[in-house]
Amino acid sequence: MNIAFNDIRIDDKSLARVLGFACNRAWAYVCFFCIALFNTSASPQPSFLNSLYIGSILTLCATLTISALCPKRTWALLHSSVGQFVGPCAAAVGSALILFVSQGAHPLLFLAASSVLTGFGSGLLLLSWGISFSELSLNRTVLESCIAFFLGVALYALISVTSPLFQYLFAVAMPLLSGWLFANSRHPHQESDFAKPILAKEGIAFAKFLAGITLLGFIAGLTRDIQPSTMQGELSDGYCTAIAIVTTFIIAVFLVIAKRSSTFEIEPLFRPALIAMLVGVLLLPVFGTSSLVPAAFVKSGYTCFELLVWIILSDLCHRFHFSPIQVFGFGRSVIAGAGVIGSLVAFTFLPGILEDQSQTVTLSAIIAIALTTLSNLLFSHCNILDLLKNPVDPQATFKDRCDEVFDLFGLFGGFCGRDSGIGPAQRAKTTIWN
Repeated sequence: MNIAFNDIRIDDKSLARVLGFACNRAWAYVCFFCIALFNTSASPQPSFLNSLYIGSILTLCATLTISALCPKRTWALLHSSVGQFVGPCAAAVGSALILFVSQGAHPLLFLAASSVLTGFGSGLLLLSWGISFSELSLNRTVLESCIAFFLGVALYALISVTSPLFQYLFAVAMPLLSGWLFANSRHPHQESDFAKPILAKEGIAFAKFLAGITLLGFIAGLTRDIQPSTMQGELSDGYCTAIAIVTTFIIAVFLVIAKRSSTFEIEPLFRPALIAMLVGVLLLPVFGTSSLVPAAFVKSGYTCFELLVWIILSDLCHRFHFSPIQVFGFGRSVIAGAGVIGSLVAFTFLPGILEDQSQTVTLSAIIAIALTTLSNLLFSHCNILDLLKNPVDPQATFKDRCDEVFDLFGLFGGFCGRDSGIGPAQRAKTTIWN
């Protein structure tokens, strides 16, 4: 399948989808990586930021997993007129409670409430946008995802230089704006349109892929928080700007590679993100743990790793009609869970190791080797990529579509026969996609 952007037209729904997903990305950056949110009347508390991040991610993983196990109920919630705003409202309220973490009489109570609400709300928002992007062709998914990730990190850089009050208001408003834009970008679909059961071969391939990104996500999460300064929010505002610049460059390289590729090859697309993370890790012994240069490269590479996985999950749903709630529920939960485990390891064990120069060099070398080896195993030998490069047989797909037309209009005959075990109503409901 070729990656071509020339024929893509941006309409109102496309614009709402890109801006809405960008708002969701920017909110996550500001809410979990800006310690200024806690700098109101009290002094900044790095432990609050770390606890909010870990608690929210754990709640996010639980929300995504439970949703994936109950896809029909989750689908009904996200597509009801009121239920579609449950996630945005929960995330907004959770963000608003951050003010009381630093000023309230019971900071731990408000911290726990904020963690649960932001994790629950962001989980539902991610599933909403997963459904939205699963409707798109591969070309449009790649282009719109890249633009949304770029806008998200650009907003993060711009907001980081504003006052704590403005950052706080931004964190409260963004989930609501993202939810409103989702409501204006959605298309009317039924859950059965994306409810194809995962067959044994596909399920094994997907499980192997999840196992691979779990291991890679753990190493990437540990790498992202390897520096104590990034764990405690002590880097200057230039850190956010550096992340935006490096991420923009990586996304630009990503798009150039995608444009020049004749097929959807994962390994070349991941290479820029891998190189950025390797550069950051290997520069750590040179610049030291307090420098923003290694942190910017590592964080940008991790962001683009998330971008590539998002595109893969979207294409799986679109290509094979898998339930996006299950694919994104399981897929995003393992990435988030592995990342937070890596962060916990970094929080607990790395600060002492990084105090010694020789141990820092050894640790950087080990992480670099692990990143290279795991990424090679995942993106070179994973069966899920064979599914993506070999879509459903077009002749069989054509016959299935003809049968749908015969059944829909009550015509005689048909290509696939009437003994396939699939009723006319079910075939008529199947979405015909490009």
